[in-house]
Amino acid sequence: MKTVWYLLAAGLLLQSARASELSLDGGLLHLNLDRSTGRITHLYNGGRTEDYLYPEIESPLLQVKRYSKPDLLVPERMEVLARKKRSVVFRLFFDKETSLTLRAGEGRGWIHLEILSGKGVKDIEAVRWGPVRTRLEEGVGTFFGVLHGQEVSIGLMPLEPNTDGAVIGSNGKLRLRDSRGECAAWLPWPHKGSKLFLDALDHTRSQPLAPLRTSDVVPKTVIGSKVALWLAPKGRELDVVEGIVKAERLPYPINGGEWNKRSKKILAPSVWSWFDERNVGEVLDFCASIDGENICPFGHMFANWGHFEPDPDLYSKGWNSLKAIAADGERRGIRLTFYTLTDFIKPITRPEPYIAPRVDPRFERYDTEGVLLREVDATNGAVAVAASPELRKLVEGKGSKQAHMLLQLGEELVSFTNAVAGGRGIRFSGCGRGWLKTAPAPHEKASKVRFLYYAGYNNLFPGTLEMSHEVAERIGTLAAENGFGKVTLDGHESALETGVGPLAMNDAIQTIYRANAKRDVLYTGSRMTAWSWYIISYISWGEFDKGKGFRGTMLDLRIRRQIQLEKSLMPHKLGQHYPDEATLEDINWLMGQAIGWDAGVEFDTRPSEFAQNPQAGEIKAAIRTWEKARMSGKVTARQKLLLRQIDRVYGIEQSAAKWRLVPLQKHWADPRCKRLESSVVKLENLARSEPARPCSINLDWTHSPLIYTAAALSDDIPLASGQWNAWKVAYPAEGANSSDINGNQLKFVLRVPADSPCGIRNPVFAVDSGQHFMLPVDLKPGQYLATPLNAPFAFVYNRRHQVVAQVPVRYRNDLPDMNHRQQFTIECSFESLKSNAPARAVLNLFYSEVLHTPTYP
Repeated sequence: MKTVWYLLAAGLLLQSARASELSLDGGLLHLNLDRSTGRITHLYNGGRTEDYLYPEIESPLLQVKRYSKPDLLVPERMEVLARKKRSVVFRLFFDKETSLTLRAGEGRGWIHLEILSGKGVKDIEAVRWGPVRTRLEEGVGTFFGVLHGQEVSIGLMPLEPNTDGAVIGSNGKLRLRDSRGECAAWLPWPHKGSKLFLDALDHTRSQPLAPLRTSDVVPKTVIGSKVALWLAPKGRELDVVEGIVKAERLPYPINGGEWNKRSKKILAPSVWSWFDERNVGEVLDFCASIDGENICPFGHMFANWGHFEPDPDLYSKGWNSLKAIAADGERRGIRLTFYTLTDFIKPITRPEPYIAPRVDPRFERYDTEGVLLREVDATNGAVAVAASPELRKLVEGKGSKQAHMLLQLGEELVSFTNAVAGGRGIRFSGCGRGWLKTAPAPHEKASKVRFLYYAGYNNLFPGTLEMSHEVAERIGTLAAENGFGKVTLDGHESALETGVGPLAMNDAIQTIYRANAKRDVLYTGSRMTAWSWYIISYISWGEFDKGKGFRGTMLDLRIRRQIQLEKSLMPHKLGQHYPDEATLEDINWLMGQAIGWDAGVEFDTRPSEFAQNPQAGEIKAAIRTWEKARMSGKVTARQKLLLRQIDRVYGIEQSAAKWRLVPLQKHWADPRCKRLESSVVKLENLARSEPARPCSINLDWTHSPLIYTAAALSDDIPLASGQWNAWKVAYPAEGANSSDINGNQLKFVLRVPADSPCGIRNPVFAVDSGQHFMLPVDLKPGQYLATPLNAPFAFVYNRRHQVVAQVPVRYRNDLPDMNHRQQFTIECSFESLKSNAPARAVLNLFYSEVLHTPTYP
């Protein structure tokens, strides 16, 4: 009788729980919401066998940021309005003045969520979807909002351009000029998990961007914001996302009949060069000789940016010359690239119609005006202007480039080399009259003076979404009409100067895509939003800085980017390299890295100079062989792991249907690096246990190419399981206080001595009791791991220094930043692989001093 009673009671409790929750069935996942508060209560897989919701911190479905209140508001209650077969309409109440009505679509493999209407919308500055907090801890895709677990991945993706990565800052203010909006992040330590979130913004009010600059006003609110929440079995993420993209009618670029997220062909070598109609044949020949896919003129095809008129000195027949080049390339399977920095408006060799003869009133400008204190003729080198105190403070002692400002006097633009505030105004001296190819002219006393925003590459920016859209329309139309097969938006983030956040970037690339939607076109750039993920074929970063050599150029940044792209389900590229003076060994190393990271390569070359390379023929043959291997898809996972070893060089040969790696160089390191004594790193044991011992290994154990001025390994730091291991460290100022674009992060070697009674598991580190991270690894006696780069992973090696595995950094997207950390505390703890055998390990910190080289030539 008791059993029957217990079963009945349990059934009643289950029924009561179900009645208190709204269950949304997405097919592959189930989302449960608390009917009283609207918070997420469960995030199940399709079979409801696993709940991935993080249990210790609440996950709101949606939050609201009001203009009149500083904090994000979570729903106070929820009301279900209607339920149909495949959708539910419900309302979230945030306070007495604010509520939003949402629709949830079910049953197609994901959950579609959309804001339909609302109360108090005029006071809603922004909304945040989530954060949806989960127990997944295998990795975080920040670009596209993907959380990775051992068995599944979970994502939150935008379904319209005004919904994108985080713009609401931790202080509640909007970051409208931030081009790196995250969509996913780790939970703060000691919480072990990850979270997803997207923001949508109101644009009906002007917002502050920078001193004396405000955003454009657009009739766009948060109504219409929509997202898709999805779950996919491990390895099937792109299958699920592709289904959503098709069903939701999102941008779906095709290349060779294949979605651009899956195409191997689009990662064929790209060739960047300086060419015109006279020498483009050499560039096309070079591209064909390495099985390349496209050629890009590096920033000098057009006479202006804005209207993009072909430079008549380079292309005598204008667009007809470019059409002929595009057609010639197409016959050879090579695309011509339309290259620009998106919203950078400027004359190059000819006037830009947006600027001369009349200055377009929509340019980004400062929110203040002045008047001339005295008459100015057409040649004056100084201009006196009555101006506000705020403007005086902004420009005092600066020139045009430092102040990011040009003066607009009528239809003339004027630069200056210095500004001195005094009395009623500012005296601008060293003036450049008729700047940006405007016409110098006399101006009467008391004439109005405007102040335009001037930055980037000596250019102006659209100040309105309308003007930004207009420029994008022109790019898209010109690309379509003239046969361009690739559009490179290097500087895509420049659209953010309008002040309308990611919407401007997304509108620009969507506009270009729509003009070319029926054509096979690649879209690339150096920045990406969650929405532009659908359109961007790949992003590529890494260029210049030749002082570190062919293999060293931005190496850490290039490899770090591969990790980010992989986690965000994006195709990979390694950026630009310079083959003209490269050796065959350099090229084998590069192409091996490319296959190791499943990446493409870009070459910046002058074919006439490359032809002087004594190994030119061998280099081109090697590139073709590596490309053949990449396209075959038959390079094994083990071979890719070997090729990711940055300090090794391999060739590759085909043997029957397989590929064989040929060792060419066992270890390479920059000969300029001075190897310092371990004593330069000062150690103090805070736990007062075993003292440090003299360093028993050398820098070769780091497997780093040592692209530094100097480097050292610390003395051996003994560590033991089951106890607090904490050491105070002092780095030399030369290394601690220097960094470059590659970063300056914590690097080390961690090893388990061969005579240790057992191995260690999952070492956890902290710097200054913060910046925690863990390496998920079982390290056996005789094995060690090393972090050779400023990148979030480590390689595991056996006692013969052979690579065994690659392990990611968990709970952080990067290794801790050590820039300006001359003194710090390093902590490490780990589990013993045997409960009755305390494990031992040895840590050596990898100190380096940046090799200072110019970022740009």
